[in-house]
Formats: sequence, C-alpha cells, structure tokens
Amino acid sequence: MNQFLLSACVLTSVNAFWAGSAQAAIMAKFDLNGIYDGFYDSGTQYQTGNFIKYQASLTGWTHSGFNAIHALQIGANNWALMVYSSSNPNTYTLQSGFSANTLGVTYWVSYDIAPTVYVNSGQATREQDILRISVLNSAGAAVATNDAKTGAWAGSQDFHQEYFSYVGDGIGDARLQITSGNPGSGFFAGAVDNIAFESTQPVPEPTSAVLLVVGTAGAVLRRRRTVNRCQPA
Repeated sequence: MNQFLLSACVLTSVNAFWAGSAQAAIMAKFDLNGIYDGFYDSGTQYQTGNFIKYQASLTGWTHSGFNAIHALQIGANNWALMVYSSSNPNTYTLQSGFSANTLGVTYWVSYDIAPTVYVNSGQATREQDILRISVLNSAGAAVATNDAKTGAWAGSQDFHQEYFSYVGDGIGDARLQITSGNPGSGFFAGAVDNIAFESTQPVPEPTSAVLLVVGTAGAVLRRRRTVNRCQPA
C-alpha cells in the first residue's frame, strides 16, 4: 500500500472512531479556565516553571479554605485547580445545578488529575494524599463521593484521566464539589482539570485510540502490500 494512501486510511479510521465516540451524551463539562483576580506568586511552580495563583476566583464557583483558590496555569488560557489540605482545606463548589440526577439513572464523571506542588518541594503531593470529588443534590447532600490518589509528585505536571459512576437520587439537579480527602495534612491533595458528566461510560483517550488504529493499519500494510486504495466501508 502506498504510504500516503495508508495515512489517508488511518486518518479516515481515526475520524470514524471519534465520530462514533462523540455520540456519547456529554451533559455538562467544566474546563475550569474561568480563573480571574488573585495574585501570581512571586515564584513559579517548583521544577516546572508554571505560573501559579492564590486567592483567585473561578467564574460560577464558590470557594473556601486557606488562600483559596489555588490555581495552576498549564498553557495559554488553560488553568487547573490545585487543592491544598490545610486544617481548613481548599473546597470548591459549583454554584448552579445541572440535569444529571434523575432517580435511578446511572451517570459517569471523567476528570483529569495529577499530583502537584507549589513554589518549593515542601508541600508536594505524596502517595497517600487524596483528592475528593463529590456530586451533590439540590439539598447539598452527597449523591456520590469519589476519593482519588493522584500519586506522588515526580517533577512534572502530568495529568491522567480517571472516572467514576453514580446513580441519581432524584433530589433536584446535580452540583459538583472538589476538596481534600485528608484535610490537615499540610500538603497539596493534587490538581484537577476538565471534568465532564456523561450518560455513558467514557471512551478511551485519543492517544490510545490512535495507537490502536495505527497499529491495525500497520498490520494490514504488512499483510496486503498489493492493495492500492482504502477498501470501501
């Protein structure tokens, strides 16, 4: 198979895969990029040089806890929340509810998390630190609580995706709350970004899907060198 045509086949397969995946109903998504005000720390994040803020605000969210909001800039106009676990831990709560709490219906929540650190290594996330994400009903009670360990800080701000499911209790709309699962530790529980609520289980991340398709296409190339065009679907 011509290399150019192979690339076209691969791209067609990848596009088809993600077109099908996109049919999953995303009910709400929060990229957390509405950070404003607050103070840039005089230093940058330890080992990465990323800009960090404290006492910031986030559009549509309330916050409490020591020097909240802590926020991390990981690209142009791209922010993530940092959760510090003091005796008064950082707690971030979405103000408005959204439709993801019908009685008996299962929902899926995906999110990106990572260990994190401030301007020096003394408050870096440890293996035992816990970042807690809760789904609240309109009465403020927890419909579901998910505790995640991000792992220990290892020198780079690398996120990975995790997800959990919950069953709606039918008491009003859903809201979201982010805090520490081990308050008073004096360390950062982690950083969180890109939270999405879906009606079906989340699909694999793009990198995994692309590798799968490319690997399959490579196998086809080895077996069928005489084929000179993509086969019709």
